[in-house]
Amino acid sequence: MNTPDPIPPSSPAPSDRGYWGAGVAWMFACVAMVAPLGFVVAVIGPLFNSELGYAGIGVWVLFGLSQFVFVIPLVIWLHRRGKRDTALGLWISAGVVLLLNGACSGLMVAL
Repeated sequence: MNTPDPIPPSSPAPSDRGYWGAGVAWMFACVAMVAPLGFVVAVIGPLFNSELGYAGIGVWVLFGLSQFVFVIPLVIWLHRRGKRDTALGLWISAGVVLLLNGACSGLMVAL
C-alpha cells in the first residue's frame, strides 16, 4: 500500500521571515550605540549655557534622530532580505522608544 508523502517534493521551502524579538534586540542595539553620545552631550551641555537655551536638551533630540539614522535604513535592509517579522518588531519597538522619548521630553519641558 502506497501512502502519499505529507509534503510533495516540488513544494517550496517555507520562507524565514525572522522573529519580532530579533527586531526588539536590534532596537536595543541602536539605542545602545547612541547612549554614550547622549551621555557626553548631557555632561558637556551645562558648560555651554547660551542664548539658545540648555544644550543638554540635545540628549532628547539625539535619541529622536537615532530613529532616522539607524532604524529606517535597518528596516529597509531587513525588508530586502525578507525578514519581515524582524522589521515589524523593529518598527514596534522604535514606536515605543519614540513615545518614551516624547514623554520624557514633555516632562523636561514641563519642569
